[in-house]
Amino acid sequence: MTTPDLHTLRDSVRQALRTVLSAPEMEGWFDTVDFSQEGTELCVRLRQPDMAPWFSESVLPLLAQAFAPHGITVRLAPQVLPFGEEFRLDEFLANSKNAFPLASAREVAEDQSARFNPLTVCGESGSGKTFLLRAIANAKAKQGQRILASTVADLATEYDRRSDARSWVLSHEVFILDDLQDLEFHDTLQGELILLFDRFHAHRRQMVFSCTGTLAACSFLQPKLRSRLEWGLMIALKAPDLDVRLQFVHRWRQRHGLALSRDREVLLAQRFTDMRLLEGSLLKLLAYTDLVSPQISDDEFFKILSYSTTPAQAAPITTHDIMDAVSQTLGIRREDLVAHGRQRTITWARHVAMYLCRKHLRLSYPELARLFGGRDHTTAIYACRKVESDMARDPGRKAQVHEITRRIRPASSPSTE
Repeated sequence: MTTPDLHTLRDSVRQALRTVLSAPEMEGWFDTVDFSQEGTELCVRLRQPDMAPWFSESVLPLLAQAFAPHGITVRLAPQVLPFGEEFRLDEFLANSKNAFPLASAREVAEDQSARFNPLTVCGESGSGKTFLLRAIANAKAKQGQRILASTVADLATEYDRRSDARSWVLSHEVFILDDLQDLEFHDTLQGELILLFDRFHAHRRQMVFSCTGTLAACSFLQPKLRSRLEWGLMIALKAPDLDVRLQFVHRWRQRHGLALSRDREVLLAQRFTDMRLLEGSLLKLLAYTDLVSPQISDDEFFKILSYSTTPAQAAPITTHDIMDAVSQTLGIRREDLVAHGRQRTITWARHVAMYLCRKHLRLSYPELARLFGGRDHTTAIYACRKVESDMARDPGRKAQVHEITRRIRPASSPSTE
């Protein structure tokens, strides 16, 4: 059986429904439903998931009746969200300190007129920016809108990989971009974002951005892009305080069936101010109860907690740490990184070291050039861009850089979310 194209299929469904429904009865909902066919099965997907109960009861039986004579079965496709069900604004724990940011995110998520456009969410690492963006993406998906939710690094990869990247981005109705601070390492993307911004804004399509820290601290942003970001609604998330972290621990351990005394809940909430580290510690405790023993002694409890460290406890990354990690992973002597050798393996290692120093330590290009043998700053610019380019097109190179990053000890220096 030949599967019809979507336009032909849509016309066929319309004609079949006209045998059991009148035109007025189809008005208002037919244009919000998509159809696809695999063999003898017709799949129905609702752009407005809230319609599901009514559609299942009132329309689906009639649709099945209309197609039964043709030997075609009909099913309603399950709702697909960009992110898991847990990313909902109702699940975002906040007190009065973050009341305005949460209310703003809720308004953007529920409003389809793009009244606050763009929404830019700022805050320190672990404050909940990514959670809010994912919750907004899920809410927009439930409204039936086409969502593009990406990080700056992933978007840069798509632009390296796809010849139709711009039209692909513009085919979406909502554009959500995380980690704006990483534009420092993808400078050529800034001009493209200005163009994308203007197109989305002109067509009243919602944009949502996030940035670690503040936009004011992102001195590398081009003035045209900065002014556009400041054009919309900018909100600042404050780090979760003890009360919010306690709520999180209590809810998490109840949801996952982890037995913890109130004293241990308080200890966890006090010790870990970063929500990622807090959840990571809870996962380690849960794994212990699943794999070793349902009871955790005090000694084991504190040993498990010692596997995680807060940013305040971690020593800052240094250039020596990065050079050591590069030399150990790639088998290059540290002194070769700052020498003037031109062997391909040494050059690649030197470029990676420059790139990681730029990323983790925020060193300027002239500083990098001086650090790595007194070179010209244009050499440092080329090195960083070359690593980005190689990582985008070569999975092996990308894996090497990730392995080196893993070897660099945890630090309190700026990091991406």
